Amino acid sequence: MASLARRLLTETHMALFRASRGRLLRSIGELPVLLLTTTGRRSGAARAAPLTYIEVDDGYALAASDGGAARHPDWYRNLVAQPDVVVRVGRSARPMRAEVLSEPERGRVFALFKAALKQYAVYETRTRRTIPVVLLRPLPDAKDASTPE
Repeated sequence: MASLARRLLTETHMALFRASRGRLLRSIGELPVLLLTTTGRRSGAARAAPLTYIEVDDGYALAASDGGAARHPDWYRNLVAQPDVVVRVGRSARPMRAEVLSEPERGRVFALFKAALKQYAVYETRTRRTIPVVLLRPLPDAKDASTPE
């Protein structure tokens, strides 16, 4: 039941985010929200997910917490299989490449998530897995695909 509620909440969030061109629901707590589009690892279809992020260096960091679920979220498994993604922040969309961070960098960046939104510490206690942290960086020579007003 929790999974169904989370899925409905995610779909509603995406619909409002897209309809408002990123003006509504652009943050959760202190963290901003982006729309990540991955390629389905089995289907090959585009899959979108609204996710909180932290700006790190020249990119965006994501925590694959899935609310402390026992397994990694689908978006994470998709980008591990195909690291080229599209990221929409507000009305700006751009192609990026995902890199899963290793320790100690993963721990350093995950600590930033926990400091910004205390719920991440709770997620960490709900699961036995190490919550991965992903860094999204712009592709070289990638152009911004901003949405016109």
